[in-house]
Amino acid sequence: MNLATERIAAHAARLRLPELAQNLPGLAEEAARKEWSYTEFLERLLAEEAAALDQRTVEMFQKVATLPFARSLEEFDFRFQPSVKERQL
Repeated sequence: MNLATERIAAHAARLRLPELAQNLPGLAEEAARKEWSYTEFLERLLAEEAAALDQRTVEMFQKVATLPFARSLEEFDFRFQPSVKERQL
């Protein structure tokens, strides 16, 4: 890891952006290979961070909900509850 990458990782930690530091080396290599502009690179880096934040938020809400197990709409049994219309969901 070079000095600039270390500084960026330190800034990311201070700003509480854990995925940014983790994704930086791989995305920097990809950006160099594909000749992304600075804005394209930054957008991808921030998009990865935002996606990770969304995932952590979902996991936190699931934990706080104290549900016995996680379910998705794809797993819902519409035959068990005929009053719920699949098309409506």
